[in-house]
Amino acid sequence: MTKTGLVLGAVFVALATPLVISGSARLRDPRARDQRLSAAVPAGRLSWTGNRKAPVAVVVYSDYTCRACGMLLDVLEQPIRDGRVRVVWRHFTNEANVYSRPLARLGVCAASAGALMPYSKLAFRAPEEAAGLASLSRRPDSVAVPRWDVVQECLRSVSTDSAVSADHADALRLGVTKTPTIWIGGRRYDGLPDDLDAIISRYAWLERFGYAESTDPR
Repeated sequence: MTKTGLVLGAVFVALATPLVISGSARLRDPRARDQRLSAAVPAGRLSWTGNRKAPVAVVVYSDYTCRACGMLLDVLEQPIRDGRVRVVWRHFTNEANVYSRPLARLGVCAASAGALMPYSKLAFRAPEEAAGLASLSRRPDSVAVPRWDVVQECLRSVSTDSAVSADHADALRLGVTKTPTIWIGGRRYDGLPDDLDAIISRYAWLERFGYAESTDPR
């Protein structure tokens, strides 16, 4: 090898070494993902839907009277079904809308029953019907809303209101001003990104190669 080749090789190593070290520093124990997420979303209020072992975690602050939030749920449905994402659904209610808080209560209870998705779809599609369920003034019309006995018991609990209020307070602490507000891989998105599926795929690729995502909204 010529002297010029040796010099160029040494320069390459000098430049590449910090990048390798930097990349290695980002390699973390995958178990830390849920630890960071638990710090951001207080214990007992993890309204999970999707595969808990999915490579990408998405934290959503939503309002069931928000049209864009319903569109977000539609976009997330396929990645959830594919096992690519696990979603924490939190509530930032619109106190000016009479349906907002009752529907949020229904969402909290649906999550506790492991049935967040079907109840959320009902809330976005037929808010008046869903609010009737939330107030216990009506019963489900179909089997499209499972585990009604568990949801019904939760709706009677005073702790359900506390959970909705706590979600709202956490949203304010994080500076949330609109819905949906989303965190994916530690990055915040105000509103529904046009390329959400591509963003999810990108973070899934990073996880595949050992780059732990930051799920802590703070």
